[in-house]
Order: sequence, then C-alpha cells, then structure tokens
Amino acid sequence: SMAPPAVSVPAALVRDYFKKGYFPAGVEGEAKPIQPSGALVKAVLMNGAQFVSAAPYGNSQGFGRISLTKSIYISGQTDVALDVDDERFIEDGESRVYTKK
Repeated sequence: SMAPPAVSVPAALVRDYFKKGYFPAGVEGEAKPIQPSGALVKAVLMNGAQFVSAAPYGNSQGFGRISLTKSIYISGQTDVALDVDDERFIEDGESRVYTKK
C-alpha cells in the first residue's frame, strides 16, 4: 500500500502548521504554538479529504484523497474555515454539541 508514505508527509506538515503558530491567522508565528495531538492531525486530514469516487467512503478509497489546501488555512492561499478544540476530553456518557458559525 502507498497510503503510509502518502499520509506521513501531509501529517508532518499539519503538525508543523500548529507548532509554528499558523493557527488561526494562517500566518507563521501569528499565534501561540500548539502541540497538536495525533487525533487533531488525523481529524484535520480527514476533514479536508476529497472523495475519489461518487460514494463518500468505501474500501477502494477509504476517506478519500488528502488535500492540504482543503485541510488548513493559509492566509491569501486557502479559504478553509478551521476551528480547533484539542485536548478537551469527553467522558463516557457525556456529549458535546458544536454549532457551525
């Protein structure tokens, strides 16, 4: 499978995006660096994935093709609306509702 090498570089770039303070302004150093969890990196990549075929998910495409331009906001280059809620834990039986702005 070519999935591991195809995912490892974008995952490292997403991790650097947060560690270098790009979030939320889309400009390096504009914000406090974040130490992203593995779950956050995975969620960002999955959220920006593009479908390969008409069906949204399947054995032949998984969650789709990674697209960094659809995953992270870079000022003047992408139009991604990104909101991060990392390191908040939900206990068994607890739920949390998020409303899109």
